[in-house]
Amino acid sequence: MPKLKKADLITTLLLVFLFLIPVIVFIIITINNNIQHFSKQNETITKLKLLDKDFNNFVAQKGTFVNYDLINDKIEDFKK
Repeated sequence: MPKLKKADLITTLLLVFLFLIPVIVFIIITINNNIQHFSKQNETITKLKLLDKDFNNFVAQKGTFVNYDLINDKIEDFKK
């Protein structure tokens, strides 16, 4: 069996790639999880904005006061 006194260039490159590939895969998985988490947050925020607009619309409709006395007076004046 021959003994290697020095690691040649190809062996060194293979070892470097064997170390880098799992690191890159881990980073890609982490980024994917963060993107999914952001998407869920974005959907939730959009739903909250829609609920807020619906609530504001409801409050605006219920908060509108119509003075029917003035309308009735104008109708009576118009009939005369």
